[in-house]
Formats: sequence, structure tokens, C-alpha cells
Amino acid sequence: MTRTLSDLAQFLEADFEGDGEQIISGVAGLENGEPGHLVFVENEKARLLAEKSRASAVILPLEAPGVGKPALRVKNPRLAFARVAGLFAPDHLEGEGVHPTAILADDVQIGSGVVIHPQVVVEKGAIIEDNVKIGAQVFIGKNCKIGENTRIYPGARILADTIIGRRVLIQSGAVLGSEGFGFVQEEEAHLRMPQLGRVIIEDDVEIGANTVIDRGALGPTKIGQGSKIDSKVIISHNVSLGKHCLVVSQSGIAGSSKIGDRVKLGGQVGITDHVEIGDDIMIGAKSGVSKDLLEPGIYFGIPAVPARKAFRLQGGIRSIEQLRDRLKKLEARIKILEKKE
Repeated sequence: MTRTLSDLAQFLEADFEGDGEQIISGVAGLENGEPGHLVFVENEKARLLAEKSRASAVILPLEAPGVGKPALRVKNPRLAFARVAGLFAPDHLEGEGVHPTAILADDVQIGSGVVIHPQVVVEKGAIIEDNVKIGAQVFIGKNCKIGENTRIYPGARILADTIIGRRVLIQSGAVLGSEGFGFVQEEEAHLRMPQLGRVIIEDDVEIGANTVIDRGALGPTKIGQGSKIDSKVIISHNVSLGKHCLVVSQSGIAGSSKIGDRVKLGGQVGITDHVEIGDDIMIGAKSGVSKDLLEPGIYFGIPAVPARKAFRLQGGIRSIEQLRDRLKKLEARIKILEKKE
């Protein structure tokens, strides 16, 4: 697939300069751009690299100097590049209809334009809406609903009663609707608490590879519209994750915690159960949250506290080490003085 620069300008609602008929066959980084490629620039260092690049055209900030190549002028070059890259991205789930090796229950409802790859299993009562694409060996349990234009990559597991919205992306190995880790003490033993809820995934959510989202114990576990969850994340039963959140790899959210809108969790963040986190909060990597955080801002540390306080505490620890070294030197001097006496 190829596009002209003027086509891309129309797609981005951007201005262009130079040859609007320049053919663009793909996108690339500044270091590996070749003729036919489009690259992007967002700072002066990158602009200088773009001048030397073999790429045919460049996306530039509105006020940046030119680089001697046809260019698109936009407010946010990185965002524009991402949108154009989507046009050239290969469709790894392309295909037609339902593969003959797929196993579908008799009452499964399938919309138009659905693609189902080999060895997919879809159980009773499931609904698959228009233009859904499902990769090989995906399992979809009883009474699940998959919203239109959703894409499920090979090997994902969508367990019973899970509701998935429109334009959701689920990567390989993800498990949605597994039973949460809930037990009641019975003398020395542990009795499993039945997990009777479901998982609800709203529109435009993305879920990374090998991420696990447990079903609710009674009510639902809910992932809000537009949230993006990285690979190897664990979201436990009855968690409510708000809209447009970002959750980075290896983070874990324990049961019944409530996360607000536009929250960002860095890698390996741990959140204990029954905690509430307010809107517009960012929690730094490897932090541990053990109590409610309600004021917008940046938090860091174990336990997580406002970032400035966390940095002061870390500075204090370094000061203790310095004081220890000074104390050792003073003790040594005292011993010398005592010997002289």
C-alpha cells in the first residue's frame, strides 16, 4: 500500500510543503529511513538527523525550520506519526469468515465481517458483533459478548460471562474472567469463596500479553473506556479501573481497589486491597500503595507518598550514611587522642 504526501496531509488535517505527489510506502526511524519512507521530528537534534536521512519526507513541528525534504506540518509530530504508522501496519489477523476447524456452539450469534481463525472455541450464548477478528486457539466462554471491531490475538482466554466493548485489543495469552484469589479461613484450612461476578471491558481498551483480569466475587471487575494495560499485569476481583488509565508491566492491583480516571501506574507498582486512588494521579515505578491516595499529583516510594516528600526521605537516608562515616572518623580520632593521654 502506498499513499501520496497530499493524501496523508488530508488524513492528518495537516499542511504540507514540497511535492504533494511524493509517494510514501511506509514509516521508519531517522536512523533507518529509506526512499519512500516518512519519518518524524520533534526536536532540533532529530531535525539535524532528518536532514541526513534517506527518507523521502518528514513530519515537522509547525514552526521548525525545514530539512530540505517534502514535509507535513503538525502541532504534535509524534501523535501524527503514530496515526500514519497505523495506516501502514500489517494486519496479522486478516482472513475471511470462520475457519472450518473452529468450534462454535449452535446458538452463537455472529455479526457481519467477522474473522475467526483456526481452532477457536466459542461456547453457548456468546455474541460476536460486526468486524471482530479472533486469532487462532482463542477460547471464548459461555455468554460472553465481544463488541464490534474488537481484535483478539492468538491464545487469549475469554472466560464465561465476560463483556467486551467496541474496538478493544486483547494480546496473546491474556486471561479475562479467571477466578480471583478469594478464600475464607476454616480452622487450619482455606475454603474457596465462589467468584460469581464477571469482567466488563469498556470501549477502546487495550490489554497486553499474559495479563490477567479476574472476575468479580459478586459484582463486576470493570476496566474503563480508553484504558491501556501493559503485558504481565494482574488485576484482581472487583477492581474498578477508571477511564483512560495507563498500567505498566508487572503491576498488580489487589481486590476491590478503586482506581480513578487518567491514573498512570509505573512498572511493578503494587496496590493493596480496598484502596481508593483518585483521578489524575501518577505512581512511580516499584512503588507500593497501602492506603488511599486522593489528591492529584505524583507519588513514589514504599509506602507511596508525594514525590517531593519521597525524594526528601531518600536524601535523608543518604545523609545518614554520610553521618555514619563522619562518626567512624570521629571515633578513630578519639581513640588516637585517648592513647596519647
